[in-house]
Amino acid sequence: MARARCGFTLSEVVTVVAVLAVLALILMPAGMFAGPRPAARRAACMSNMKQLVLALRLYADDWEGRYPPAGKWDRDAVRYAQSNLPRPRLWCPDVAANSVIDPARRPDVFGYGLNVSLAGARAASVSDPTRTVALFETDLPQPAAGRAGAVADPARHRGGNVYAFSDGHVKWLPTVPAFRAAMGSR
Repeated sequence: MARARCGFTLSEVVTVVAVLAVLALILMPAGMFAGPRPAARRAACMSNMKQLVLALRLYADDWEGRYPPAGKWDRDAVRYAQSNLPRPRLWCPDVAANSVIDPARRPDVFGYGLNVSLAGARAASVSDPTRTVALFETDLPQPAAGRAGAVADPARHRGGNVYAFSDGHVKWLPTVPAFRAAMGSR
């Protein structure tokens, strides 16, 4: 008497798995696999911005509590970032990813700007450092300094930009925050 066979053979299982894999690749949108890259670039941009805002704070500590002047803030921040912080990358990764310009060869286009109200101002004169933008993403040539109108448009990171605030925290926001001025800064 022959026993009834239960289950599948190895070749049947392998064939079904192969067919399912091919169907999955055909049916899944290509964007599903590209999702982590923009998020990684935004995280790298936030890290870069954090290094720069810390460099600005170090600069202010050494220069009687004053932020650097608008015309050379980037050079001064780079100097402090390179001497005090690990491996600074001083451009937004999305500038390199979405542009024909290579920021490594063109340091004048790294894409960050200083809130012009803080240029040369005393750090202590900032009335609300947690809500005062210090650095922002911009498309202006460096050294960029400006106000809310100079923010990168269109936004670089999935509908928003990265901002560094005077207290040192960095945040991605979908809208442009209010650029507050330092009070009695000069």
